[in-house]
Amino acid sequence: MKKITICIRIISFCLTFCLLFSLTTEIIKDKRCEGEYDVTNKVKGFYCEPENSLDFVFIGSSQLYAHIAPAVLYRDYGITSYDFAANEQPLWISYYYIKEALKHQRPKAIVLEVFTVYGEDYEEEGVNHINLDDLPWSMNKVQAILNGVPENLQYSYFFELAKYHSTWSGFYEGKYIYTFQNPVNVNKGYSPFVVYGEYEEEAKEEVVDCKECVPIPERAKEWLLNIIELCRKEEVDLIFLKTPNGNLERQMLYNSLEAFSMEQNVPFLNLNTVLDGEAHVNVLQAERITQHVGSFLLERYELENKRLDSDYPYRGIWEECVRSFEQAKKACGRAEPMGEE
Repeated sequence: MKKITICIRIISFCLTFCLLFSLTTEIIKDKRCEGEYDVTNKVKGFYCEPENSLDFVFIGSSQLYAHIAPAVLYRDYGITSYDFAANEQPLWISYYYIKEALKHQRPKAIVLEVFTVYGEDYEEEGVNHINLDDLPWSMNKVQAILNGVPENLQYSYFFELAKYHSTWSGFYEGKYIYTFQNPVNVNKGYSPFVVYGEYEEEAKEEVVDCKECVPIPERAKEWLLNIIELCRKEEVDLIFLKTPNGNLERQMLYNSLEAFSMEQNVPFLNLNTVLDGEAHVNVLQAERITQHVGSFLLERYELENKRLDSDYPYRGIWEECVRSFEQAKKACGRAEPMGEE
């Protein structure tokens, strides 16, 4: 009997220690929940979306969440969507974001923004933490770490306290809030940049006229094929999207991707040859980009305009999203060029 009591105490101590250790780690690790680069807010907010309520899930890097405004898709077309993205997200992590998304949503299609098709090696440690820290623990996250992080650095993703043990000095309320709850993301993953910007009516001529091709790196191609196979297995459509960044050198890659997408029978909407842009466009240009995407989706899918349905159960949430976007547009209209008095 005494031995049983000792065993119970040891087990209780171990369980209590593990619980407190996990809680402490979660509280002090970095939370990115302020400003335009609020990835924690975006990723955790995805899990607040009602199950199977999204028509489309957009996956990708910060160029995605700066360019595609779900509020515009809902306001103009009654389409529901979410930007499930993180900074400089490599394709081998996008693969696991897609798997994660399909646990909770059955969209008409996954729309993959292909900015990081240039990837040929692991991303730097900070980028990987931004992409992986906020995903909930599951075998999917474990596989994302094993395949997305160099082996000699993986310990800090499984044993996060090794990286964040010294962050007590930077503790703020957001770290506590995002430990115990997933606040709703009113912008559905989008970041409304309100900085001043001037954009041409169409894409740069040099980009439009570019015919040269640069081969897709083998690692990027491998994971594009994995993503295609995953979507086919899950019986969900896949669309490649390139939002406009005005980059001539990258257009050479997108030309190769266009040929690849035709081989694989995957639609590719390359807006880099349609509209002017940059890495992170402001809210006014994002509206134009999103409208092009919305028109493209309406041409391919029969979609119910949920905004016209007075009985749509999530109407209030989406109207709040639209109001937030309209407020950002007003703020952007007041923004002045950099350097002007």
